[in-house]
Amino acid sequence: MKIAVGMRFVEGPWGGGMQFGKALANHFREQGIDVLFDLHDPDIDIILLTDPRRASRSSSITDADIAYYLTNI
Repeated sequence: MKIAVGMRFVEGPWGGGMQFGKALANHFREQGIDVLFDLHDPDIDIILLTDPRRASRSSSITDADIAYYLTNI
């Protein structure tokens, strides 16, 4: 199984959301799940949009990226 998590990890203090994202990714990996942070793989099972703001520095996937992936990949 492959899960794309829409987060870009930022070094330094960034708040609880970043800690949650890292813990979630680690948990998935411990379960044997491949964790991706972009949509470059054509065989993704789950896409997790973590921040809908397109200009957010910590967001790696936008709603537009997901729409393109679902219709063209």
